[in-house]
Amino acid sequence: MILSYLKIEFKVIMRKKTTLILSILFPVIFYILFTSILELPEDVKPKFYKEYMYS
Repeated sequence: MILSYLKIEFKVIMRKKTTLILSILFPVIFYILFTSILELPEDVKPKFYKEYMYS
């Protein structure tokens, strides 16, 4: 049953390109952008990445 709902949601997301861009691509792009431009010490990076992903 849940698999059916997931298939429907996937089809809806793929049909609406704006939804795809705003819900999936923008967060990924921002994560890559902000984590790559920061020069953090090696011991702080794992904690920062974890907290950034949860915020």
